[in-house]
Amino acid sequence: MRLFATRLEPLLRLGGIRVPRFWVAVDEADRVLGTVGLYETGDGVLWLGWFCTAPEARGRGVGRRLLNHAIDTARSEGQSSLRLYTSTDPNEAAAQILYERMGSRVTTRMRPFLWRLVGASTEILYRERHLMP
Repeated sequence: MRLFATRLEPLLRLGGIRVPRFWVAVDEADRVLGTVGLYETGDGVLWLGWFCTAPEARGRGVGRRLLNHAIDTARSEGQSSLRLYTSTDPNEAAAQILYERMGSRVTTRMRPFLWRLVGASTEILYRERHLMP
């Protein structure tokens, strides 16, 4: 697996995202296996984002390696914690297990008003992982 760094900073700044970095993992045949990224917001918080693995790459350690790369990068930059948001959607169940195993704990659960209004039971989960001992 190889990782490639890419940057689309001007476009992402429009959404309040600062210092975006993301990496794409590919195999020997240059097929995309997954992505992961880090970004900052105006309040100086470092967020993990854009994390996904291709269905055919799941269960092979690709997601764990991508998350470890992001965590190691955040640590090397002196960050004390890393946040992410996800949801309770069943499609994200495997990711929830991986986030827990990697030490990311739920700090807040919420169901946006619009989601409640349309009868959705899915919640947004905010997670945080402390990086320093």
